[in-house]
Amino acid sequence: MDKPLKTPSPYPIASVDRALRAAHTLQMEGGATVSQIAERFGVARSTAHRILAMLVYRDFAVQDEERVYRAGPVLELATHSQSVVSRLRAAALPHLHRIVDLLDETANLIV
Repeated sequence: MDKPLKTPSPYPIASVDRALRAAHTLQMEGGATVSQIAERFGVARSTAHRILAMLVYRDFAVQDEERVYRAGPVLELATHSQSVVSRLRAAALPHLHRIVDLLDETANLIV
């Protein structure tokens, strides 16, 4: 059975959407800097910093010694979940990282 496409919320809140997308980026891509988040979302560095600071405050992110933000304890729990999606992600990510390293291009898995 095919999963229906998601319908955008009729009441979008841009700041919440950016924070969730930033958390997703940290979880799926391993980390990002303030500058990278600002550029990706088309916001000022100060806005990106506030988003990341709130993610740190709520344990969705941590900042390492190189000032890179990474998935925090809350997102790490989800990474170790035994859901089908988590198991697929765990199996696919090493291969996707290898493809990225070999080709110097982005790689995606779509099911």
